[in-house]
Amino acid sequence: MSAYLIIQATVHDWQKFAKYTEVVPPLVEKFGGQYIAMGQPELIEGQDAPKSVVISQWRDCQAATKQNLFGQMSATGFCATAPS
Repeated sequence: MSAYLIIQATVHDWQKFAKYTEVVPPLVEKFGGQYIAMGQPELIEGQDAPKSVVISQWRDCQAATKQNLFGQMSATGFCATAPS
């Protein structure tokens, strides 16, 4: 069964984020992930919408939280921890 990794984020440093967008997508692909949505969501209900949302699809939960992916992301200089 597919698993979906949903990230809600606020970007504080656009220069660092630009580098992140160059480095991380190839790692996601390398480990079997596929981006299915990204951008600023439209608020339909409630009061606070996240600034940015990224949704990726993975083979299963184990693939979505694979330590190798998060280890390689950290090695690029970006702080990343596997979901618990």
